[in-house]
Amino acid sequence: MAVTGADADAIRVGARRAAVLPSIGSRRPLGTEAVTLEGGLLAAWQERNRSRTIPHAIASMTTSGNLDDLRAAVDGPRERPVPRYPFLDTDVYKTLEGVAYEVGRGAATAEMRAFLHEATDVLERVQAADGYIGSYVQRPGSDREPWSDLAWGHELYNLGHLIQAAVADSRQGGDGRLLAVARRFADAAVREFGPGARAEVCGHPEVEMALVELHRETGERAYLDLASAFVDRRGHGTVATRIFPAEYFQDAHPFREMPAVTGHAVRMAYLAAGATDVATETGDADLLAASVRLFDDAVRTRLYVTGGLGSRHSDEAIGDAYELPSERSYSETCAAIAVMQWAWRLFLATGEPRFLDTFETVLVNAYAVGLSADGTGFFYDNPLQRRPDHHAQSGAETRAS
Repeated sequence: MAVTGADADAIRVGARRAAVLPSIGSRRPLGTEAVTLEGGLLAAWQERNRSRTIPHAIASMTTSGNLDDLRAAVDGPRERPVPRYPFLDTDVYKTLEGVAYEVGRGAATAEMRAFLHEATDVLERVQAADGYIGSYVQRPGSDREPWSDLAWGHELYNLGHLIQAAVADSRQGGDGRLLAVARRFADAAVREFGPGARAEVCGHPEVEMALVELHRETGERAYLDLASAFVDRRGHGTVATRIFPAEYFQDAHPFREMPAVTGHAVRMAYLAAGATDVATETGDADLLAASVRLFDDAVRTRLYVTGGLGSRHSDEAIGDAYELPSERSYSETCAAIAVMQWAWRLFLATGEPRFLDTFETVLVNAYAVGLSADGTGFFYDNPLQRRPDHHAQSGAETRAS
């Protein structure tokens, strides 16, 4: 890995293209302008991502209908079934984010650039007058209203992924169209959930860290304030619980008072990453201390040797302290990504290398196994041991017996 532009000015310019760019903190990240991967494992992964995974994802957006789900909101019904889940728009957004980084390092293909332009066109057309975007709600024949099911609607979760794609596009030399789309949607969220409006939260944390990054990119304080409000509102029983308990949504204890990481593993780590961003950007030492305390507890008592988080298939949940069965390990790939995001933000905030140690452990173990060797196959959960001749019971069945 070669670092170019050793002087401070060049490093500052390089940081401008980083994915996470705190205005304050102990460390300043490098961006795509400042770092070139010239060989080794990471360079091989980067090339596999460019040549195999992103083209596969772009093709899947067509064959699986994700982009058509959005297009149908303005172009009318299709022969395809309606969207089955409210979070499928995020597949489009994450593909756009990956494309943005290939554009930034000058490695994007014509196919990638075409997808970026096509998807941006669709999003501009589907966006409602108030800024809202959501194929699950906007699809033809839908009787759902925006923001009507915060526990399971995933609208703020979707917004978070759109923001991350848009910020990546903006920082990697984009034309600003995708950022404008994301800002209009974020402004709709501020109106819906900002000061004097609904004091509620999304059932799936993620938007918190995205809103902080949008604040960093645009300078708009309202985005940071909303992220801070979402962090502090959680833990007061505001998420409607029908099947899953409040712990599943991290809604049983305020983040600052959580005794340990709990509930759905991905939700927990995303919330913690967002809380760390808020703490860093606002200088909230108490909030940062809570994040460090929870991270240390997770590493000490709830992470597998691989860095995997989540020992229960039931509820995709974090287990009790030291509940780490090899065969029943869930270790969801998304949780590995979320733990890396949390660890990276804690390193930037504190400068302590132990957070990078955890990041590296997850990167080459719990994260690495989530993608096939050819870059086109994906694994959702990752047990550490498999016995093909052994009948495995679900967590719910185990409890019932």
